[in-house]
Amino acid sequence: RYLKKILEEHTSSEDTIALVSYLCWESRPVSCFVLNEIQAQVTSVYNYEIKCWLELLVALLSIEDSIQDFRISDALRGDNREKEGLFDFVQR
Repeated sequence: RYLKKILEEHTSSEDTIALVSYLCWESRPVSCFVLNEIQAQVTSVYNYEIKCWLELLVALLSIEDSIQDFRISDALRGDNREKEGLFDFVQR
């Protein structure tokens, strides 16, 4: 709940990006949560609001840890069950 509120209100803040990067380091559950929030926002916000979400996505995908490949795959392709990836969103 707390992380969701931070993401909604302070997405473009450098402190928010640093906090999210710290929390997502080696944490698949937190990474999944943040990726889901980013995807939900990217598919629903106005065009002029999308830049801050994409900056957060780039920061998240740039974290060099053991689950970086998972984050990149999950963001671009989805989880092959119910969640679509960004490739699916772009194709629509």
